[in-house]
Amino acid sequence: MNTKWLEIIIVTSQEAKEAVADMLYCRGATGVIVEDSELPHGALDNEDYAERPEPNIPLEEVRVTAYLPLGKNAPGLVEGLHSSLATLGECGLDPGRAEVVLSEVQEEDWATAWKAYFKPLRIGERLVVKPTWEDVELAPHEVVVEIDPGMAFGTGTHPTTVMCLALLEKQGLAGRRMLDLGCGSGILSLAAARLGAGSIVAADYDPIAVAVAEENIRQNGLANVIEVVESSFFSRVQGQFDVIVANLTAKIIIEALPGVPPHLAAGGVLVMSGIIREKLAAVEDALMQQGLSVAEVRTEGEWVALVAKGGEA
Repeated sequence: MNTKWLEIIIVTSQEAKEAVADMLYCRGATGVIVEDSELPHGALDNEDYAERPEPNIPLEEVRVTAYLPLGKNAPGLVEGLHSSLATLGECGLDPGRAEVVLSEVQEEDWATAWKAYFKPLRIGERLVVKPTWEDVELAPHEVVVEIDPGMAFGTGTHPTTVMCLALLEKQGLAGRRMLDLGCGSGILSLAAARLGAGSIVAADYDPIAVAVAEENIRQNGLANVIEVVESSFFSRVQGQFDVIVANLTAKIIIEALPGVPPHLAAGGVLVMSGIIREKLAAVEDALMQQGLSVAEVRTEGEWVALVAKGGEA
């Protein structure tokens, strides 16, 4: 059965784009695509960031797109969005045009639309990330991750994922136990396994992401190393980990941080990405509250990735 999805595009302003993205998250979106004239390749505020053609968008405007399962609640959803957009002015934000554009798309159409833009990518010193339908010649020292994101987020092409992968490569993963919190397509787990991690738990609350991650793991022949669980934060995660990785958003990372110390082994590290510069201080404060210290900061454009350490053994 080919599921139908509701594509929601909200045309807003630069200053209101984050608030609009939050509106869509609150209504069940697992990721949003933010396109404007300042980001010629687009940027997805979660894990998938397949490059896109330069959008024809006026300088001051932003187009925020999300996909939700098409259901009977669509009229109420649209009414709620219009109501929320109308209140932005009361919060001191200019919503711009505040235009809401809806269309129905088939699951197959959405899942394959990005394929023209996803090409093999070399990250760090050893990693090569490529789609399943592309061939690439590897150097002797390189390891390959084949990925088919489908309806989940995570192709590895966005700076947040690239930085996360590069930081993981530096952690010396051989034989270590890792948790991939909010695994999406499973790309970080797959890369960690190729880099020698001994065992990995890939967790995501979205059943679609879980299904896609399981298929990507099967495709790469790594089911003996990676276990996928459907879990909201740490709700179904047990034990401690040498490495915890979270390529999410600043808001979600801060919400998840209280669960990190009980699950981080002595001397373990927490690798985080998906953080915009203006939220870095808030994340650092939240880390401090949990007894975690920042060991490394990496930036690319407006994005920040961090490595934090827990207590020593």
